[in-house]
Amino acid sequence: MNKIIKDVIVIGAGISGLSAAHALVQKGLNVAILEAKSTFGGRISKNSQFADFPIETGAEEIHLKESAYFQLAESVGAIIQSDDQVNNYIESPDEEVLLERDHFFENSGREEFYQMVMKNRKQLNENMSVLEYLEQQKVEQKYFKFYENFWGAENGTSIKNISIKGLADYESGWKSDHDVNYLITNMSHFDVIEKAYASILHLIQYNTPVKSIHYGSDIQSLDKQNNSENYSVQITDKNGRIFYSKYALITVPVTQLKQGKIEFYPPLPEKKQHAIQSLQLGKGGKLHLSFKEKFWPNKFGSMILQSSIGMVWSCSDLRSEQSHVLCCLITEPVALDMNDPIKQKQLIAELLQKLSRIFKRDDIESLLNNTHWIEYSQIEYIEGNYTYPSLNMGNSKEILSQSVDNKLFFAGESTNPRYSSTIHGALETGLREAAKIIDIQEEQIDQLQIQN
Repeated sequence: MNKIIKDVIVIGAGISGLSAAHALVQKGLNVAILEAKSTFGGRISKNSQFADFPIETGAEEIHLKESAYFQLAESVGAIIQSDDQVNNYIESPDEEVLLERDHFFENSGREEFYQMVMKNRKQLNENMSVLEYLEQQKVEQKYFKFYENFWGAENGTSIKNISIKGLADYESGWKSDHDVNYLITNMSHFDVIEKAYASILHLIQYNTPVKSIHYGSDIQSLDKQNNSENYSVQITDKNGRIFYSKYALITVPVTQLKQGKIEFYPPLPEKKQHAIQSLQLGKGGKLHLSFKEKFWPNKFGSMILQSSIGMVWSCSDLRSEQSHVLCCLITEPVALDMNDPIKQKQLIAELLQKLSRIFKRDDIESLLNNTHWIEYSQIEYIEGNYTYPSLNMGNSKEILSQSVDNKLFFAGESTNPRYSSTIHGALETGLREAAKIIDIQEEQIDQLQIQN
């Protein structure tokens, strides 16, 4: 069998893997990208048939203007618009009416409560969930649904799984507090990365899940150019093909590492193994609903409802005049019920009834054209939405991001302590690891030149 030899093998063709590969190729390194699925993008995906614009079936918003991803999107012609001109609403826990978000926070005591959490974050218990904290602080039960559909959905899981300290620490590190986000109006995020990384997409080998990575000293080194370069990482895919490289960059979702989908020889350091098991991806996805006509007000942004499906926004107002589409972010446990066709039908019916009462329209159910549901825990080789502030997570993201023996490198949103769960955060980790590899490579070249 022919040996496939590269400078760097990138495992995973999501945005972190693609951004890293692009940076490495620009520096002249020989790169291959191994992707387990039949397409690139990872948790960035689109559907072009549902409406007259591509709906984002994965990541949707850009949370930070001053980011490499924002610049990347603009460079390929993306028109990006902030959502600071739209109105966001929260349903009153006392009656079925929508309150402007600022009004709700100021008059319900929720803003005061949030500021108290942030002020005391250093004293919070990392092993206490948001739900337990709400109970400890004797928050009125009527607000629990709001927190489930706001903090829970936004962070990708139920508030019973989220650490109150982890949540506060994560929020404190953001430059953006989610009050202003940015939307691409003329293409999808998938289109952005397809255009931006067009020059390296041919490097992807699809349907190539990795089975094992050998990086120990017992690996027979492949020497090239009279022993001048050491290719001592051996990667075997599930098809039995063997790749040799100097470096391996692992960008797969942390679920794949947690489940041991890739075997490491020798095993990863115990500290890194513990970090992997401490990190959690939530279960959840997105529901799109297409309607024959628009029944929500102009400049409508989003709303948090007192219902099972509770985070809803318009994804069409800034993108189309013909399609009228609402999107819902749904997380466990409701997301798991959505995977059951009978329960899904019931949950959508409940949502439509809620919308009918909120907007005082009895024809909303008849206005529904179509629905589209995707849930990422059901997608092979992904099996989760994004990393959330789990109990006792500590500095697991930092530990996961550390390289091993200057041979194994790790990228992806789970390795970004500050901006996990975001597109720009994932991209930054790819550039971060590419820079590490380039520095090591250049240092080795300098040493060889000195020796010669």
